Amino acid sequence: MDAILIVVIVVAVILVTLVGVFWTLGRVTRKRAALIAERFPNTKLIVPMANFFGQESKGVTQLRGNGIMVITSSEVYFQQLVTNREWHIALGSIQEVETVKSHLGKTIGRPLLKIRYINPEGRVDTVAWWVRNLDEVLQTIESLRQPSTPPASMSQQSEAAARTRFPNAKTIITDANLFGQESKGGGQIGGTGVLVVTDSEVLFERYLPKAEFHIPLGSIQSIETPDKYMGKSIGSPLIKLNFTNEQGQADSIGWWVADVESLKTLLESIR
Repeated sequence: MDAILIVVIVVAVILVTLVGVFWTLGRVTRKRAALIAERFPNTKLIVPMANFFGQESKGVTQLRGNGIMVITSSEVYFQQLVTNREWHIALGSIQEVETVKSHLGKTIGRPLLKIRYINPEGRVDTVAWWVRNLDEVLQTIESLRQPSTPPASMSQQSEAAARTRFPNAKTIITDANLFGQESKGGGQIGGTGVLVVTDSEVLFERYLPKAEFHIPLGSIQSIETPDKYMGKSIGSPLIKLNFTNEQGQADSIGWWVADVESLKTLLESIR
């Protein structure tokens, strides 16, 4: 009887302790969520208990744990409860949002939210969480993702430079958003830049990091307006050029532009 009584007491103490821990954790989480909501007035969704599975660039030995995720009109923010460490992922830097079964070798047998993005060092990176309302989080992020807009001064300077460089340009689009080039694979950097159509080529100059893409009109095989390119979508049609690259291989490249149909019509008329 004494042994049974001891076991009952131990179990009771453990249960009371666990209840106290979860109550305290829930109270702390709710308090932080309220403070964060005040800090981010443009909040679209708060996930109070997101389980962090790590950031790829930090390796496999980093600390995992719960925290608060906030999705605003401009970023995905996460604060880890134990360390108070913060992550800021600008929506414009996100390359892909998907669900995976594991991340950095870790799994809990349920789907995880994984975001592929360009980190502050300009490199492709990934981060993942387990969240209860996975579908809601996915839909919220995808609905908010829009092509990033460069500073007005940068686009104006680029347009002026393009007009000087190509005085006979058919069109100049200063907010074209590159979705990638097929032959470069999935780890490349997209981004906003200026797209110029001349009577001989399509030129795209990305703002940051600087890069140029030249596609002779004679190399273009076909023009499409798909809803998705290389697994990425923002909910509106894109412009996709299928062409033969400098290596003589079939290739493709895709952008978001504000008026896809007008650009397609122009390209079809001068090919």
